[in-house]
Amino acid sequence: MGLPSTLQSYLTIASIFYAEDSKAIAYLNEKIAKAPNGGDQIVDVGEKPMLNFLTKVNNGQIERISTQALKHSSAHLINNKFKETIAKSPHT
Repeated sequence: MGLPSTLQSYLTIASIFYAEDSKAIAYLNEKIAKAPNGGDQIVDVGEKPMLNFLTKVNNGQIERISTQALKHSSAHLINNKFKETIAKSPHT
């Protein structure tokens, strides 16, 4: 969609596909609340993998995946990318 890879951009994209009270929107709002740069937090994840991940979050598939399986899934990699990006960010 050509937006910068920020949490706010992903929230904007997600709001097109998911209801305001969806798990995907709640997940992104939680990440924005915890991120040092809020919605401006840059996340090094492409749009397609992010949408796939948010679909899994929204459908509850992330909760049902075993810890071992999650370690090898793209969902786990994306969630770790969030953590890594936030950890590397200068606090504002």
